[in-house]
Amino acid sequence: MGLSKNGKPRFLIVQVISKRSKPEDIETELYETEELINTFGGELVDTMIQRLDHPNPNYYIGEGKVEELLELCDRQEIDVVI
Repeated sequence: MGLSKNGKPRFLIVQVISKRSKPEDIETELYETEELINTFGGELVDTMIQRLDHPNPNYYIGEGKVEELLELCDRQEIDVVI
């Protein structure tokens, strides 16, 4: 695992939401995940949100989002995707 300049692992959060997702729940879940990353000693670099009615059986997120995710991880030197 590569580390950022400050020695912390770099994280990206991917959140899948549906039509039924409530905005306040989305914000709470992001906040809680960010707090877990901070507790672990990591650095949150970015978040990615995928709106789907049904998860993709192969990747959970959509295939186009997978490509975007891979590019972002490479460009931003992300160590861990949650």
